[in-house]
Amino acid sequence: MAKYPERRVGYWRSPYSQRLGATCYASPDGWLLDKSVELDQFFAVTGQKFKQSELVAGNVLTVNSRSYVLTEGMAAYFPMAHYFKSRICASFARLDDDEHWPPDTFEWADASFSYSPHREYLGQSAPESMRAPPPRVEGCLIDTSGRLIIVDDGHFRHLLYDTKALNLDEIKSLFSAIGKVTGSLGEIIGLADNPSCEWGSLSDELFEQLCYDVIYSHPLFNAETIRKYGKSRSRDGGRDIEVYDIPRIPGAQPRKWIFQCKLVTGAASLSATKLVDVGDMLDHYGVEGFGVMTSAPIDATLYDKLDAVCGKRKVQQMNFSVLELERELLAKPLIRQRYFQK
Repeated sequence: MAKYPERRVGYWRSPYSQRLGATCYASPDGWLLDKSVELDQFFAVTGQKFKQSELVAGNVLTVNSRSYVLTEGMAAYFPMAHYFKSRICASFARLDDDEHWPPDTFEWADASFSYSPHREYLGQSAPESMRAPPPRVEGCLIDTSGRLIIVDDGHFRHLLYDTKALNLDEIKSLFSAIGKVTGSLGEIIGLADNPSCEWGSLSDELFEQLCYDVIYSHPLFNAETIRKYGKSRSRDGGRDIEVYDIPRIPGAQPRKWIFQCKLVTGAASLSATKLVDVGDMLDHYGVEGFGVMTSAPIDATLYDKLDAVCGKRKVQQMNFSVLELERELLAKPLIRQRYFQK
């Protein structure tokens, strides 16, 4: 370990170093290449089918303690822990570099997706001749398949393989998390949003489309199974939206859900008289989940009716009154802007 310190973080000097003309290191999770090594040469020598021309620029984002790479048309996980190991290996690789001492590749000038306000303050307060250069922003590239991420820190290229492109449901969860962050930042800068929406500006058809978007983006449901039946007020048998959920237990069967959409304008609430034949509909379509989506408060009589009908059939409920809908739209500003332009 004293002779080969890079092995402390799981890296070994690769025998390909001689053929590549520069020292490179390998681990089960990635490679560390000297900046002088051409990527296409490296891929050819190591027998990998990647090409530099198929790499696209991305931005690294950390939300809720998970890191991602975002690029046009794709999002992927960013293996930050493995990147840090690669950076440590890079610092060991520079131990013999007399021109760079101490070999600290985590300094502010090489900011690894970080920022130091203290260093910036010192840089601004120092005489111009003594100011440190601004931090360099690492270049991040990702293969279009989402299987390889490359970070260029100015001295080395870090090739990271422990990643994958997010599927639709994972993207929906990230979208929801970013919406919450956006709301929190809005409150901090004094833009606490009023969740009230101008429901009277929507037609019945637009309201059903809005409900469709809310269910489509909801992490509980499989977006590939969602169906919206016909135009509003059509003979759809009480089914406005049908969708299957995503089982949380491996091997479990997905459950069919049906949602009814009711646009109500003015001060009226949605009462039990507005929903008829709910039990017959649940029996006919064999559903295991049911919900009402409305732009009004839900009357106690309707809640009692749904509890009785669904409880008897062991059908799970997920209802969206105006309160739940407006909270959903507050966390999903893109959907809200689509229908209310704000």
